This record gives sequence, structure tokens and C-alpha cells, in this order.
Amino acid sequence: MARSTKLYSLIIAGGRGKRLRPLTDDTPKPMLKIAGKPIAYYQVQQSILAGITDVIFLSGYLSSSIEKYFGDGSNLGINITYSVEMSPLGRGGAIRKALSTIPLSDNPVIVFNGDVYSEFSILQLIDKYKSSKDLNPNHAGTLLLRSYRSSYGIVEIDSNNIVTAFSEKPELPY
Repeated sequence: MARSTKLYSLIIAGGRGKRLRPLTDDTPKPMLKIAGKPIAYYQVQQSILAGITDVIFLSGYLSSSIEKYFGDGSNLGINITYSVEMSPLGRGGAIRKALSTIPLSDNPVIVFNGDVYSEFSILQLIDKYKSSKDLNPNHAGTLLLRSYRSSYGIVEIDSNNIVTAFSEKPELPY
């Protein structure tokens, strides 16, 4: 599908994945496999289906394994580059560093967490964004939220620090 502006996809892939050890001892979370392919592969494919031609991996921990797998993207018909953190910058710092490398004048950016698999079509999100008359194109953001079942109980307190409610492992809206 032809697009009038160049689209960029940023894939956050710099975390150490401590909670998934030992799986992440030698493999960054975005390179863990689902159905024989790394999680990040599916994000790159979603980007391609949406007409995105430029993908930037925001990497740090074991970044060489991501670079080895994806290379420069030419085998996929896209451009892949890497914004590598020498020390952890956090999500915001990693995004800021990568954004400094691309022209933002008229270029929408899609940001993925590199360790999340979703079948949600970003093409639909992009088309909705482009067709909306109410959005300021310079300040728009969209979050795709999924419910989450907490592993812990939640205690609610009032302004006097009195317990008012307790929920055992509730389903949270995010």
C-alpha cells in the first residue's frame, strides 16, 4: 500500500529479561522464539504489512544477536538500523536517542516493546490515525492495552491509611 509519508518503527529491545532467566542468559527477550521465530520477527512483519520501510531496534543487552538475525533488513526489503545503548537508558531514554537519528517533520513513528507478541494489526491503527480529523499529528499517541491478572493481592487504603478493600489477584485493565 503506497504511503505519502515515510513511516518508522522503533522496537525497544534493550532489557536484560531478568524475570525470564535462564532463558535470557544468552538470548535477549525479543529473540525468544514463538512458533520457531523470534518475537521481534513478528513485529518486523507487522511493520512491513503496514508499509513501514524503516525499522530501528533500540538495543543494548546482547544486541549482537539481534543484529546477526536481522542484519540491515535488505533480505526483507526494508532498512533496519540499530540504536545501541552502551549503558541502560530506560524506555524513554532509548526512544529519545533513536528519535534523534530520524527526521520527524512529517514522519509518524510506531513504538513496540520488543518482548510483546500481538496479532493486533498496526495497519488499522495507522489508517485510523491518518483518517482522524481531530488529532494533532505532532502530538498524537495511542496505547494498545490488554487486561492483566495480578500475581498479588491489591490493598486499597483511604486518606487515613485505613484498609478499605482487598482484592485477591484481581484482573487489572492494563
